[in-house]
Amino acid sequence: MSVTMIQETGASAGATSVSKAFTVDVALGNIIVVVGMKYSPTADDFIAADCSKASGVATIGTPAMHIQRAFNFTGTEQQIIGIWSAQVTAPGSLTMQITGGLTSSAHNIGIGEYHSDVGAIAFDAGQTNSNTGTGVDIDSGSVTTTRNGLIIGGMANNSSDNPENSTPDGAFTTIYEELNGAAALCSGAIRRITTGSVADSASWTMTHTLKSWCAAVAAFVEPAPGGGETDLSANLREASGPPSYF
Repeated sequence: MSVTMIQETGASAGATSVSKAFTVDVALGNIIVVVGMKYSPTADDFIAADCSKASGVATIGTPAMHIQRAFNFTGTEQQIIGIWSAQVTAPGSLTMQITGGLTSSAHNIGIGEYHSDVGAIAFDAGQTNSNTGTGVDIDSGSVTTTRNGLIIGGMANNSSDNPENSTPDGAFTTIYEELNGAAALCSGAIRRITTGSVADSASWTMTHTLKSWCAAVAAFVEPAPGGGETDLSANLREASGPPSYF
């Protein structure tokens, strides 16, 4: 089997936080992946607690931050990318948020829900990368999925153009992008669903030459064949008790 994208969306906001609701209810056992993109006037790296559930009926595990990368591009100002994930432990409506920013910051968020018929999708341990640079070509550096899965990346840059144009790697699909560099943080989040072991990076080609950009990527995979039930399914079975035959 392969990973299925259920829904993806995103939002832009100024100031100290950003939030976005999923369009439809999220489902039990699916994975939620969040890409946070931030501009900060001074050093303000993401921490794990910056990503959380904002509201909704659904319950999720505590979001785990798999990677964050900050680029101090003027001596004080930063571009920052963070990638988190969490399992859905009860279905329903769900709004995710990125918080903790400083005054005069700008935040964008990209969120996705993904499903596998063979069990809970999880972070592919050790498979993250990040990079910073200048110019029109943005590249996070490569990761390799060990099984069927997905690769998710995010970027932010210093473009002040409107519109800025962004062309992701052709194997990827855009989760969310903000291209009005004149009024917001120019940034984007993309994903690639993979079959088997695949090595790739999250990359974009921009229209205008950038003085700075920051990018990060993480990989997620289905359970290994014959790996048995997931922790989530085991917990649900235990909570419901032994089967009844009468």
